[in-house]
Amino acid sequence: MTFSTILQKGGKKIVKHKYRVLLISGVLTLISLLATTRIGIDTDIARLLPPDNRVARTFTRITKSFQSTSTLITVIQGSNRTAIIAAAEEFAQEIQNDPQAATLIKSVQLKADRNFAKKWGFLLQEKDELEDNHVLFASTRLLPLLQTTNNILEDKLSDGDNEEVEGAEGEDDAFSVMSRFSLFAEQFLAAVRTTDGKENLSQAARNMADAWIFGEEYFFDPEEKTLLLQIRPTFTIGDREKLSLLSKMATEIGARVTQKSNDENSSAMISFSFTGDIENEAAEEKALGADVFYPTLIALVLILFLFFFSFNRRRSILFALVALVCGIIIDLGFTALTVKNLNMITSSFGALLVGLGIDFGIHIASRFDEAMNNGESPEEAMGQVYREVAAPIIVGGLTTAIAFYSLLFSHTIAFKEFGLVAGTGILTTLGSAFIILPALLAAFPGKPRVQSSSRKISFLPIARSSLLFSSHRAFVFFVVIVVTLGAAICIPKNRFNYDMRSIGPRESSSKTTEALVSQRFGISVWQHMALADSIDTARFKAELCKTAPLVRRVESIADYIPEDGEQDARLMLIQNIATQTNRTDWHKWNKESLALLRQEIQRLEWNMIELGDLAAASRGENALPVRKRNDMIREVFGADTGKSGKEVFSQLITALSREDEESLITVLNTLDSEFAISLDSIVTELSSVNRHISISDIPQNITMDLVSDDETEYLVIIHGDAALSTGSSFINFADGLSAVDPEATGSLTLGLELSREILQESRRMGFIVLFVVVGLVLLMFRSIKKTLIVCAGFFCSFIVMFGLSPFFGEFNIVNALAIPLIIGIGIDYCVHLLSAINSTEPGAYEKTIKSVTLSMLTTLFGFGSLALAGQFKGIADLGTTLTIGIISCYVFSIILIPALVRPTQTKQISGGF
Repeated sequence: MTFSTILQKGGKKIVKHKYRVLLISGVLTLISLLATTRIGIDTDIARLLPPDNRVARTFTRITKSFQSTSTLITVIQGSNRTAIIAAAEEFAQEIQNDPQAATLIKSVQLKADRNFAKKWGFLLQEKDELEDNHVLFASTRLLPLLQTTNNILEDKLSDGDNEEVEGAEGEDDAFSVMSRFSLFAEQFLAAVRTTDGKENLSQAARNMADAWIFGEEYFFDPEEKTLLLQIRPTFTIGDREKLSLLSKMATEIGARVTQKSNDENSSAMISFSFTGDIENEAAEEKALGADVFYPTLIALVLILFLFFFSFNRRRSILFALVALVCGIIIDLGFTALTVKNLNMITSSFGALLVGLGIDFGIHIASRFDEAMNNGESPEEAMGQVYREVAAPIIVGGLTTAIAFYSLLFSHTIAFKEFGLVAGTGILTTLGSAFIILPALLAAFPGKPRVQSSSRKISFLPIARSSLLFSSHRAFVFFVVIVVTLGAAICIPKNRFNYDMRSIGPRESSSKTTEALVSQRFGISVWQHMALADSIDTARFKAELCKTAPLVRRVESIADYIPEDGEQDARLMLIQNIATQTNRTDWHKWNKESLALLRQEIQRLEWNMIELGDLAAASRGENALPVRKRNDMIREVFGADTGKSGKEVFSQLITALSREDEESLITVLNTLDSEFAISLDSIVTELSSVNRHISISDIPQNITMDLVSDDETEYLVIIHGDAALSTGSSFINFADGLSAVDPEATGSLTLGLELSREILQESRRMGFIVLFVVVGLVLLMFRSIKKTLIVCAGFFCSFIVMFGLSPFFGEFNIVNALAIPLIIGIGIDYCVHLLSAINSTEPGAYEKTIKSVTLSMLTTLFGFGSLALAGQFKGIADLGTTLTIGIISCYVFSIILIPALVRPTQTKQISGGF
């Protein structure tokens, strides 16, 4: 008994037991549909990498130990500092007091802990800073304090070392100094202008003292138009439900605070936006959810429209789609039981199966219609369909399934899961086409009828045109060779994009806010980390990480706990400050001392200008100190000046130059006395420290981010430069971190690791898929010559696809998956056409051309929907690459296969039309 006879009997048997088949299939589909409710969405990159990857292992360890390595960064913008602070404070209070949000939030970091700074601030200063403070705080009166400050600044600015603006740390230190003096000048100006008596002067003096010692307590940009607030969650980044809920609640609270603030003060112009890991992941989850549904729906609608104009009977359209949907649902049930969660790669399988799985139904439904229109019974018609087309359909389905299943040999979990889900999907849709579809067609056969040719699409012209190529073989070979060689020349232009961020949602507010943070604060929102097993190791790793390229800032618990020897040396210097006496002594103000005060404020302004110039020379015009100088003083271009800033110093000088000097001197006597007392009080408290600092002294909102609960693991947090926001600089950053600590981890590093892994795997798996698929073709035809004909058609289309790809974008970790898939599809087309040419059945080639063309169009709709409607750019890129590949494979198969077959065979076939 031949294989075709076995298939024919199988088709008849399914029709004979059609109702039993439909019952069993319906129960299985229903069970699978219930199981799909267990499928989740997972965007954790670490889980996509091989288990032995060190970067992924470290990320998983950190997640387990600290949980809150992710952040929700809140950006508040407004027209003035006061309005922004009020809105930020209200937002922080509301989100912490909300009963539901409170369970999701570990900490809200809005401003520096002033109590901690007052107690331990001196101990956390470097020795040279303490030596300066010993000189500086010999007097806490305004005039000597300013004189000493300017002397110290001028010594440092003229010593040739430019320490304040050397590297990222120097830039941050210079910015901090300028912000502190700007805030002090603003508070001083407000105090001089006050007319409400001694009580208000006392408060103004305390504000001045706080500004002098502690500077800016909020995280403002240099222009003080943007403020950052950071929220640490209580859950891991993998808890998708809580992640989405926190993002949603923060957005809603931000909207309420915005409305209230702007209603109360229309000129405040308050706005909230969000970014960071939490918001990025929330945006990705929304996009992944949409990519599972919308492209699939679009593909189904387009296929339905195509079928309506291609089949004689409408019920064939409906039944083919019903069988396809059942196959996809059964695959979803399998997914729920195996991989359980969809990721950014596996989420595209729905649209892929629509495009690929419908091919099987097309071949069966179209042939069944033909047989029924010829007066065959449903049982005989299905037996005939199975005998004629089942073998090539099964081989085509198996080659595609094997192309996917071969990915199971990959080391990368992303590849394995995609291969398992998609490969099983091909088998379930293949099975539904051979079991559910025949049962439906037989159970509801309808009346045979021939539809009006005006509405039915004819595929005969395509078949005849295809066969004509066998009569012009020389011309066909010439054109194919020229096109193929031309495409081959373009192949080296292909580029691989290693940046995981580029395959995320095409547009999201999180990306816009990320760019804003980079622009306004000079820092990347993408946080990286390293693990240490002791404070000393954390200190060592932190210092190493600072040497890596594009590192902006590094935090660790060692920042708050100096080495024992260093603490001893600092305590001795602090004791010298503590023993100083008569810090508040000062004689009465007069016109001469007032003039000297104005002179010192002018000196301070000049020193700030010089500090800005040094920052511009070493760090560029966009450096934070330069922007701060321009905001508080004026833009400076060599000897020329640009637009005015807030002019905080010149305004203060003007306020101290008013005509009624006597009343001004009276105010200064009171203000200076109150300021000296307030500043002395702070210095006394700062210098009262008499022991080493320990972990228990550090605020909990700091330790919970940097120290594990059992104090056995210590986190080093690495912040990248703003340059990481765009371009390929992140590769230099990630490789630099890896050089100093091979286990340093973070989203960008994980993405680079995954991209490199998948690029390597796609090359390796492509060869495996090709070897297996060609082996199946050889097994089917049992002819080396026919196998070579199939391979020739496929190889030419494959080369052309890669030659066209550079004009449509770059390869990435998602569309790299197209390589094994296109191998399977391209060979399928060639197999079907070659089988039809070898067939003795009248009209076989026309029927096959119809099926292959419909298969190409439906597959094109499935993949094209990803390109058009995929919110994830990576998934859209996958659709684009597959679209190019499918069109190339189709065109070359209908042109080259007939030309490669012997002319005598082709003439015999063409005579059957």
